[in-house]
Amino acid sequence: MKTRILVVIAHFFKDEMNSKYSSTNGAKKDERQKALIESISGWLTLSKSNRHLDVDNKHFINTPSDIGIDIIIVKNDENHLISSILKAHKNIKTTQVNVDDTRYLPFAAHHVMKNNLDKYDWFVYSEDDLYVGDPDFFEKVKRFNEKFGNEFVIMPNRFEMNLNCSEPKTFVDGFNQHPEFIKYLEKLNKVEQKSNMIEHFGKMVKFEQAKNPHSGCFIINSFQLKEWTRKKFFGKLDSEFVSPLESAATHGMIKTFKVMKPSPENAEWLEIRHLDTKFSNLNFSTV
Repeated sequence: MKTRILVVIAHFFKDEMNSKYSSTNGAKKDERQKALIESISGWLTLSKSNRHLDVDNKHFINTPSDIGIDIIIVKNDENHLISSILKAHKNIKTTQVNVDDTRYLPFAAHHVMKNNLDKYDWFVYSEDDLYVGDPDFFEKVKRFNEKFGNEFVIMPNRFEMNLNCSEPKTFVDGFNQHPEFIKYLEKLNKVEQKSNMIEHFGKMVKFEQAKNPHSGCFIINSFQLKEWTRKKFFGKLDSEFVSPLESAATHGMIKTFKVMKPSPENAEWLEIRHLDTKFSNLNFSTV
């Protein structure tokens, strides 16, 4: 039986004066459009369907897969950078959402998931500038779920590549946080001490309760989505977790599930690239 995955991406771009954000910075228009295309391309590769070139016979050969991926882009009016090549793709659709405050547009992605609950097995929420480069990304998420159960959700570690840094790769969400912030997370959903490990290619991969659960995305199965939609807080617009953007990606998860990430020593086991350099360019000292 084919596994069906729905990826929902909230996307917004509008050139504004004195912008503080990439999504409203006209100088970053081309960069943001490229990032959107790369992000979508990355998610589509998780299906593992492909074609290869048969040079001798001068044709392409399609290789199907037992994983099917559809993408829905949530947009607001014409405030977007969705190119014609994306609009024409058979696995990509767009949906129009009107909101008074576009900062809360990402919350509409939750309703898109709920409305498609019976059509898919897995659901992905993604910001529009995240890129998955690991072909086994979904298999790892699925394996984690099979090992620990639906009470847990695994988040990838987000990183940036920046050749201006002494070490080009930077994990940007932090493995150390203020004690009060950690207490807040544990109060919501504390993970009991136990062996949180998986064997992978002969090595043990360790997980821990995320000290910063934000990744800009989450991946849950249909059972978990159904559980989340039953909560009183589902569908409510909030900015309690940093801002509306971070709350849409993370707050519902940490209030519903025990959110884990791969530990620092094996952070790259499940990772996702942020197609920006704003965090790695912070003027912090290096130790």
